[in-house]
Amino acid sequence: MARQRPARPHVSMEAAMAGAEEIHKAIINRQGEKDMANTTCKTCGAEIRWVKMATTGKPMPLDAKPEKRVIVVGHFGDAGEDLGAVVDTYTSHFVTCPQAEEHRRS
Repeated sequence: MARQRPARPHVSMEAAMAGAEEIHKAIINRQGEKDMANTTCKTCGAEIRWVKMATTGKPMPLDAKPEKRVIVVGHFGDAGEDLGAVVDTYTSHFVTCPQAEEHRRS
């Protein structure tokens, strides 16, 4: 028997785009709350930026250059097609730093 696609809430294309716009505005507003000046990693010298994690309040280093990625922001149409938006994402500097272990806490 063929697998059935799970039921998803259906919204109009206009509503989905409005939702995507609200998500984008929220991201921009959060980025503007704090000056995220770029700095340099003490061990490898790479350019990084710092963010305060929303869940823990702890600072986290990120690679300074963003990458374009697509996120699913909603569903539309009778078939519930996914609606995507291109956003800037940042990689944790702990992933790319050759000396990351020197900075980790137990």
